[in-house]
Amino acid sequence: MTLLASVFLTIGLLGLLGATFLPGVLAAGLARFRPHPRPAASGLSAGPVSLQILVTAHNEETTVADTLQSLVQAVAGSALVAPSIIVGLDHCTDRTEAVVQTFAQASPVPVSCQPKQGSPGKWRMLVELVRAARTDWIALVDCGSRWDPLLVEHAVPHLQTQEVQAVSPSYMPQKAGLLERMHWRLEHAIRALEMLSGGPISVHGATVFYRRSTLLVALDRLEDRDWLNDDLVIPAMIRLMDGFNRVVYLRFSDPSRAYVVDRGLKPAASVEYRRRRRIMHGYTQWLQLLIAQHCFRQPVIALHASRRVCRMLWSYWVSFLALAVILICLDLPGVTVWHVAPFILAAGLVMAANNFLRRMGMAYLSASMTPFHLFRRLVAGPDRGTIAWQ
Repeated sequence: MTLLASVFLTIGLLGLLGATFLPGVLAAGLARFRPHPRPAASGLSAGPVSLQILVTAHNEETTVADTLQSLVQAVAGSALVAPSIIVGLDHCTDRTEAVVQTFAQASPVPVSCQPKQGSPGKWRMLVELVRAARTDWIALVDCGSRWDPLLVEHAVPHLQTQEVQAVSPSYMPQKAGLLERMHWRLEHAIRALEMLSGGPISVHGATVFYRRSTLLVALDRLEDRDWLNDDLVIPAMIRLMDGFNRVVYLRFSDPSRAYVVDRGLKPAASVEYRRRRRIMHGYTQWLQLLIAQHCFRQPVIALHASRRVCRMLWSYWVSFLALAVILICLDLPGVTVWHVAPFILAAGLVMAANNFLRRMGMAYLSASMTPFHLFRRLVAGPDRGTIAWQ
């Protein structure tokens, strides 16, 4: 093996470890040596809790009824106090509102609409809905999400625990193939590891439960800014407010099941690339304006943040590994570029034929632009992000 191949292989492996299990292992070890300052705060709260489910929608006439049906099935007959559902309509131009109103007429759980005033944007829609709520807990839900019927039943004990400030259910796309299911099983294992040190500082935004009192404080501390990825900044701020606030990652013991499945993902490569670019811009905003300024006062949270930073650059770690493999092959006796090229071409054809790999290709392209966009943000200074729904 050549020196260059060894260097590339080492960088790639360390980067992938940093993007997966290494920060969680270090954070779990560090958390064991911290004294807990609030032993009296643990335990169940007195009595049942109330919940309001807030669904954000922008032109979701094809998915909103399916989402509402799964929510009603999960909360009807549960131990929750007077659960209700509000659909926030963010400048919808299709029949989303009519579909919601029709569904509400036959629903055993109260369902209503709240149109958004002012300019469009998901963050502002969420803030409006949260500030208007009056329940103990709030669930933020994306259209296209479907809840497992057992989700609420399994989440309630955590909602009644005083230390728990957020609950993030496990997630998986509805039409996930073998490779995508393997990817999400890996993600479930990483989140379970992060639970050993207080829980993740980022969640999947398809469904998240928040304690309303804590969420309001977090929104106030996030200031008057349009954040691009609420599933990044809100959990991070909740953990930063108090390092002993717990964010629970809720998952089945069966790794093939998830509490939330998503039928809203669009397979088109162009749509996936725009979505990945928005996520990437949200990562750089989160890193520059929140993590870089606050997290290093809390080493455990800094370690969790380092995983997300390494994950932002995952395309580079994969590239280093691929280059290392190519150099190792070329170093073998009798092997030339012409022997390696057909395998590279075959890998490209497999990616073009597989929907998940095509979407990962779009993610690869957007992740490769991360250093450029981060540098541009640092040069330009803090800005006010905007939200693109697609």
